[in-house]
This record gives sequence, C-alpha cells and structure tokens, in this order.
Amino acid sequence: MEKPFERLPSAKTSYSTEFPPLPRSDSWEFKAHQGRRILSIGAGRIFKPKIAALLGISLSAVFGVGAVEGAMLCEQTPVLESWESAWYAIYYGMAQIVPSCAYITQDKLQIAYALGIDDPTSFLRHFEDTPADASTQLTLKFLESSRITIATFMMLSQIFNGVNQLARADDVYKKRVEKGQEPPFGGISERIFRFCGESSDTTVLALERYGQHVFPIYESNAKQRIVDAHSYSGLVPVYWAVKRGYYGYKYSWRRFPVDEGSLLKSTTGRRVLYFEADATISEDPLALDEDNVDLTLENASQGQRVVESMYKHATAKIGLHRCFRVFLGNLNMTERTGLGKTITLRQRIEKAHEFDVAIDSRAAIFTPILNWANQHCGQKRELILQTNDEAYFKTIKLWFHGYGFTVYDTTEVEDNEIGGCVPTIIYYKTTADTVNNIYALVRAGEIESKNTCVLVNKIEGAKALYSLPTDGASAVSHSSWHASAEVQRALDDGLTVICSATVFDDMFRQVRLWVRMGFSAEQIQTEIDLRFKDVLDTLEYLESDDIGDVVNENFESV
Repeated sequence: MEKPFERLPSAKTSYSTEFPPLPRSDSWEFKAHQGRRILSIGAGRIFKPKIAALLGISLSAVFGVGAVEGAMLCEQTPVLESWESAWYAIYYGMAQIVPSCAYITQDKLQIAYALGIDDPTSFLRHFEDTPADASTQLTLKFLESSRITIATFMMLSQIFNGVNQLARADDVYKKRVEKGQEPPFGGISERIFRFCGESSDTTVLALERYGQHVFPIYESNAKQRIVDAHSYSGLVPVYWAVKRGYYGYKYSWRRFPVDEGSLLKSTTGRRVLYFEADATISEDPLALDEDNVDLTLENASQGQRVVESMYKHATAKIGLHRCFRVFLGNLNMTERTGLGKTITLRQRIEKAHEFDVAIDSRAAIFTPILNWANQHCGQKRELILQTNDEAYFKTIKLWFHGYGFTVYDTTEVEDNEIGGCVPTIIYYKTTADTVNNIYALVRAGEIESKNTCVLVNKIEGAKALYSLPTDGASAVSHSSWHASAEVQRALDDGLTVICSATVFDDMFRQVRLWVRMGFSAEQIQTEIDLRFKDVLDTLEYLESDDIGDVVNENFESV
C-alpha cells in the first residue's frame, strides 16, 4: 500500500526575519563598492582611445619640439659629434613639458648643471651678431612659441577633458544604475534572482520587504519607480536590464558577478542558487486577458541557464551548490507544437524540467477570493461582481459558476431588485480605478463593508486603503491616496482587501522556506498541487473545449 503524502508545514515566520540584516546604505562596504565602480568608470573615460591618442600626440609634440631646441643650443651636433649633447637635448625636451603649460621655459644653464656638465658655457652654443646666428635664434623663438602653444591648447585641453570626465563619472554611474546596467553589489548574504519581464507588481512589494536580498531582472531599462525608492539616490544597483529575446546571449550578462554570498543557506548544509520567475501580468493577476503576455517561459529559462552556467564554472571558487528554480504564472496557457497540437506550460515544465516548481497564479489568487465567498454567501450562493470590464465579468462569473455561485452585475441588482446584503466583489481594470471606486462608494454610503471584498493588484492600492506609508529603505513619500475617515470606518467594519502582490509574494516566500528546510522539488510541487487541486481541477474543466463551447453558446443561461 502506497504511503500517504505527508503534508508540508505552512510558513510561521515573518518575512522580516527570513534574510540576514543588510548593510546600511552609508556603510563603508557600500561606499567602497560605489567608489571602485565610479573610479573604474572615470579611468575608462579618461583613457578612451581618442583622448589617449590626442594626449599622447600633444605630449610627444611638446617633448619633440623641446628636444630640437636643446639640440640647437648645443655647440656640438648630438650623436654625430657628441653623445653628451644628445642626452642634453633629450633632458631639455623632458624638462620643458610641464613648464610649457604655464608659458614658462626652463633655463638652459640650469638644465646643464642638473646633468652634471662641468663647463656649461663651453658646452652650450654662443650666439653672435651674425646673420646665421640671428636666423638660429629666430628659429629657437619659433620652436619655443610652438611648444608652448601645443602644451597650452592641445595637451592641457586633453588633461582638462580627462579631469572633467573623471568628475562626471559619478553622473555616468548613476545613469547606469537607472538603466539597469550596473550589476548587484557583492557582500550581500543570500540573494534571489527574479525574472520579471516588463513589470512585476509582486517584485515591487518584494523590494520593499527584502531590499537587496532580491535582485530583479527586467526587460525594460526605465524603472525609475524602483530606482527612486531603493537605490539610495542612484548609488546602489537595484535591477538588471535584459532586452527581450536576448536572455540566452552571454553578452547580455556581461559584468554580471558570481558572488558566493548570494547562495541561500538550507538546513541540509548545501547552499542554493535561487531563481524565481514572475510571469504574471501587471493589473491582471487572474490572467483574464490571455492575449497579454509579459515574461515568457523561454526567456526566463534561457536567462537562468546562462547565470547558472556562470556559477557552475566558478564552482572551484564558490564551492558546491545546487540550483532551484520557481515559476509563477498562468500554467494553463498553451503553445503549439510542430504538428499543430497544443501543450500547456505545466505540461512543458513537467516534460522538459526547465523549472523545479511551478505555481499557477490564477489558483493562487482565486483561492482566497473563493474562500471569502464561501464564508460570506452561505446557502444562497449569490454574488455581485462590480467591474468595468466585460471580459473580466464573464470569466469570473464562469469560474464561480463551477462552484454553484450565481454572479450578478450591478445593473441586474437594480433591475431585478435582488435583496440587499448580497456579498459584493469589487475588481476594476486597474488598481487606481478600484481604489477610486471604493472611496466613492464609501462616501456615498453605497457599500456594506462586512459583505464586500476588494481585489487590488498593486501594493500601493492596499496601502491607499489602509493609509500606510511606503516601506522601502529609501522611500520618504506616502501613498498617492490618503484614506478618509469613512474608508477607515469601512475597514474597521470588516471590509476585506485582497492584494495579489501580497498573495504571490507570500507564495514565493513559502516555497523558499520549504527549500531552506530541505524538502525536495517533488515534495514542494506535490504540496502546492494539493493546496490548489480543487481550484485547478475546476478551472481546467470549465476551460475545456466541450464545456467552453456550451458556455459560449448559452452564456446568459449560466
């Protein structure tokens, strides 16, 4: 007889205690990282080929002109008649480089004495009032003026340009941080690499909760929102940008560090290189719009493979470790094979093992909504869904129909005079619309708090309803909205707020804790499937071709 599966424990620790403390933003460790990178950028800008070439040419020209002057000042021709004259010409040219920048010429006698020449007066040439000597002196004056001109306008300008480039290195570094071109700092104990596609509401919350312990990889280099909140004024890298379709190329990960400290610790003693992929859609956690795709399984798989390969090649340096990969998204999305057949993401992951654990985002967020409905609807099984999107309404109505619920639109309530106190779910197309609608309904007295559930996608929406400040380490601003006394009373009276970003981040954290406890990927996947089995089976049945055709033809009867 097969032994029954032993269920895994739920997380009992707070998210604030999962990771070790982070270094302070003003710590010497962070300042050293910043200083080295800024200095490296400055050095790279100073020694650009163009600047180096112009500086080298002007320096050589000043030296060369000075050496010719020195040779013409000697009584004997350098090399041909005297090697000592040659050394004097070379030394004379070198001695004039710096003074030329200040319109100064070093004294020829002092240079001779510095070389140890016993009798400079006989060594150096004496000029008389003859046409030949006059011509030579004019040539010397021309060479001197040319040397000073070259030094002041060419060489000095390149030196000033180099200093300017060094001074601007700080701005260049901050711009690189803003564009996601700076790799994460080393020295952070335990770090998660999370693939986010274009955007990720869950990762915005994770950065507030865990800070530098989460390093997101985005497909866009315009993440001013998280840079402002978590980069300490552009000094600390907070994300990495990879162009869509280029995850599998090594040059997309150039300068991405291999840091032993990033590995997670587990009770088994073996450290873990940890990847998470958030393929959910911003403002659409239930994946109601299946045509809207953000992060693809291919891109996430390619990216983690390249980074994993970098760590494997550094095994001698960082020691043995294992890799763990978690995927969150709509696992029922399909793709076509060469024969035109369809295969779901779940089937592909099970077949190719591109990820160790897969979480269905729809089941994860629909489960708490369903639990709320079961608690508040009782035997009558009636719901009001207030939304501004027809597709949202039809899909959610279909899902609830699978559990015996009758879902009404607000117009149906008014037209058919359905009895009051019907539990209501409010879910608009965007978080801002949802919050704004709640404020309007509360102030108008058109909401029964204890029988109302609000679904928001962004953590800012939940903060707005609870009037909470942003938690980011460097954030100073409060939420865009400020809860009124009426909204606060509604919360006190039992208004339920479900935030998809919180639900997803808690699910990610639960899996991490299981990995830390030493459970295998198979055990974790089995536990997740058991938790969401009822919802997944119902959604799979409702979205099958047979029932889908019937519902589409007779939707009004549903």
